[in-house]
Amino acid sequence: MALALTTISQLTKSILDALKTLGAHRAKQRELVDEALTAIRKAVTRTDAYIKARHANKPADPEREAELSELWHLAAIPLQHFDEDLARRCNLKGTYWSNPDEWPSDLVNEARIGLSLIDKQAEHLLKLGIKPKR
Repeated sequence: MALALTTISQLTKSILDALKTLGAHRAKQRELVDEALTAIRKAVTRTDAYIKARHANKPADPEREAELSELWHLAAIPLQHFDEDLARRCNLKGTYWSNPDEWPSDLVNEARIGLSLIDKQAEHLLKLGIKPKR
């Protein structure tokens, strides 16, 4: 009887340890999702503000374009765990901002890196409650 109680106690401890590990894993997944969506939101917001300024006849600002390039490249990193296509396109968007004059609009459309298109896909992921790939 004492051996059965010891076995049950060990089994219960193992189950509780597994549940703690699972909880920590889920918390880390939520953190990665939040990081990815925060990064893309930041890139979208800053890009939108810059484009609006340019449409209001503000001159090109190479420093801001370099910042946008970096933001898009950084947004691609956590996204690769959830949506490889969107991560690739964010990376291309970063490349675009490193030299936007070299990207004609037909190439932007072909690469599917237009701001509204990327923003819609990010919104879709947010609504779905994306989960990391395994």
